[in-house]
Amino acid sequence: KGAEPAVASAKEPQTTPQTKQPEAETKEPEAAAEEPAPKVTAAEVDTPFEAWNPEAATTSSGTRESRGKAMSHAKEAASLIHKGKFEDARTPLMEALRQDPGYAEGYNMMGVTYYARDQYDDALGWYKKALTANPDFGDAYYNIACIYAVEGKKELALRYLRIAMLNGYAQADAVDKDPDLDKIRGEAEYAEIMKLARGEQEAQAQEAAQPAPTDAPPDAVTDAGPAQPVEPAPAEPAEGPAATDQDAAVTP
Repeated sequence: KGAEPAVASAKEPQTTPQTKQPEAETKEPEAAAEEPAPKVTAAEVDTPFEAWNPEAATTSSGTRESRGKAMSHAKEAASLIHKGKFEDARTPLMEALRQDPGYAEGYNMMGVTYYARDQYDDALGWYKKALTANPDFGDAYYNIACIYAVEGKKELALRYLRIAMLNGYAQADAVDKDPDLDKIRGEAEYAEIMKLARGEQEAQAQEAAQPAPTDAPPDAVTDAGPAQPVEPAPAEPAEGPAATDQDAAVTP
């Protein structure tokens, strides 16, 4: 018999046409993401603020022009604070304090921008500066009380809350609703302070309701100048018997 043809043990691979892969495009390196701005501390803000010093804050009451400019910048800052832009508000506040180093409200508002970010130490520093400029500034005492209450320092919180009320911070209803004071609200001294606040609030309301005096004092200066005393006319000699003590007229 003739030899049978050998059978292939495996199939030969079938070749299929290869599609040409597109060359990978070279991408330019992406720009690095911007890192968040570092937290600005009170000490770093103080550095460029050359106008600040305790003596200037105490002695500078500001001219009418400088106080007006400071208040204008503070108004701009208040708008930013209302929008939650606390860091942005610091720029106009710094300008306000450069214009008038004795502007206590400017320091107080600066403290608010740090308090809103839970930076209590920085906020305390600014509130205390406000008290350097105006030791009778009730708002600053109240804000300090809030910080100590949040931190659980009840004795200090109550002390500063009392001082705030004694310095005219008579907003009893707002104080009762302030969550910052929740940790001291159950204290007996808190109830005593609130009684004081309500009494002061009522006194202020009564004072505001009283009509303003219309009569000018005798020595008031008018457009025509100070009032001149009027001399009484000389008395003419009376005919008949002299006047008795009871009938005599009393002249000034």
